[in-house]
Amino acid sequence: MSYEESARNGTSFRSIINSQKCQSNIFTINNLKFPQNISSDYFDKISQKPDRVLYLNYDIKQMDDPEFHNPDLYSFKNSLNHWKTSLIDDINFDMPSEPPLLNWNKMSKSNLCNQTHRICSNDSKFCICTHFFEFGLNELIEFVLIDGNAFFEYHPIHLHGHNFAVLGVGKLKQMVFCRVK
Repeated sequence: MSYEESARNGTSFRSIINSQKCQSNIFTINNLKFPQNISSDYFDKISQKPDRVLYLNYDIKQMDDPEFHNPDLYSFKNSLNHWKTSLIDDINFDMPSEPPLLNWNKMSKSNLCNQTHRICSNDSKFCICTHFFEFGLNELIEFVLIDGNAFFEYHPIHLHGHNFAVLGVGKLKQMVFCRVK
């Protein structure tokens, strides 16, 4: 097997693609359709008014992520790959020490945070913790992700341990620079 032999003809799937580089043979996350074998009860449930709506700031920033960059040795600016950092509410996700759904009562809560409970200092340029929200049993939650990028990319988002449906993806006519509260 070689690199050349791994090339395939036809449609390619790419999880992230800049909309300015659209090609007819590239299939993005935005092209996925909802499976047909889902029960109508599920559609009835997600069509109801949500119990809560959460607005989250989503951004991909060009900054030194401690997992990939040491600013004194090889900062983002000096790296070859320029790995960008994905943030929600200026928080980079850190995997919890144990699966929360299975071990909530046993696990340490010291690394849990969200936009109202931050464990990082306000003057810190980088905050990494386990981003979490608590919901009641069978609550219907609507997440509205506001993409603050200067460029527009489709980017897959996933939740651990829960079912969800993407109800819409779109681009605002103008950039929103204020912080969502």
